[in-house]
Amino acid sequence: MGSMQSLVTLDLAHNNLSGSIPSSFEELHGLSSVDISYNHLEGPLPNISAFREAPAEGLKGNKGLCGKVGALLPPCSVHGSKKDHNAKKEEASRY
Repeated sequence: MGSMQSLVTLDLAHNNLSGSIPSSFEELHGLSSVDISYNHLEGPLPNISAFREAPAEGLKGNKGLCGKVGALLPPCSVHGSKKDHNAKKEEASRY
């Protein structure tokens, strides 16, 4: 991500992306606009203004995102994502 420091706008909408957003996105200090809508993303949003101030339209269609974006998303669990919690619970039940 370091080579993309001058990136201002990021539109990844409707790309069938899944998983979590890499923490390296927090290095993109010049990023001012994001649209990650209609993917399969989950977990916490990077803690930069482009994500914190993203409009609802730029985040919708992702069932597992969490973070500090007004009332748009649920807060992230202290224990990780729901998926992480279920995996840990399943692993613990094996013993």
